[in-house]
Amino acid sequence: MRNFVLALWGRRWVRFGAVGGTSSIVYGSIGLLTVKLMGLPVLVGNTIAYVISFVVSYLGQSLLTFQAHLQHKSMLPKYMATQGIGFGLNSVIIWVLTGIGLAYEYAMPIAIFLVPVVVYMLCKYWVFPQSQRTETLLDVPNLEKSSNVAVQSGVGGSGYSERIG
Repeated sequence: MRNFVLALWGRRWVRFGAVGGTSSIVYGSIGLLTVKLMGLPVLVGNTIAYVISFVVSYLGQSLLTFQAHLQHKSMLPKYMATQGIGFGLNSVIIWVLTGIGLAYEYAMPIAIFLVPVVVYMLCKYWVFPQSQRTETLLDVPNLEKSSNVAVQSGVGGSGYSERIG
């Protein structure tokens, strides 16, 4: 089981989803904390929650998912634009689908599925393009001694095979 988890975690898209999920939990938790428990106005609490979750998301995606270090001056503006594109695309999808009569609760899962795919592709090919050379297991020490699971690394499954865990 450990080998399976390590192999799965070695996939960039899994890390992308985990970071996004963590950022969403941070957003929801801080939003509820600031508005419901601290009594801040909704827009103030929501803004605080969004800013903090954005920082969590950016740091997680840049450092953990795409392992792109020390290039924040060029990556951060692109990441901000990508998040704006994601928000805009989400809004358009919801607007169109509810406009043609689909209930919000059915439109939302469609947006939840489509928007992260677009954001992931923008992050992979535009925001963090230097990270395409490999898809590693985050330099976890001594993995070669404990498993025989192989992970393909590189763009489109090409590149090198790496023994993990």
